[in-house]
Amino acid sequence: MASNKGKHDRISDFMFGTKNHRQHSNSDEHDKLAELMSKIDLDQLLNQVDSIMTVYDQFKPAIKQLSPIMDIILKRKK
Repeated sequence: MASNKGKHDRISDFMFGTKNHRQHSNSDEHDKLAELMSKIDLDQLLNQVDSIMTVYDQFKPAIKQLSPIMDIILKRKK
């Protein structure tokens, strides 16, 4: 019975990794994520997203008008 448990542990380690490695890996990922987030200026990011959405809203009517023309061009290429 003990050998069966040993096989289960090896299979579990193979499939899911060892617990120590997984915990260490999670803390490393958390540290990297925290470091990355500390470098991001959220105000600047949100301002850029707002600018992109404003430009998109301004071009949206033109995109709707050009869409049928682009469909015709793409159909001809095929």
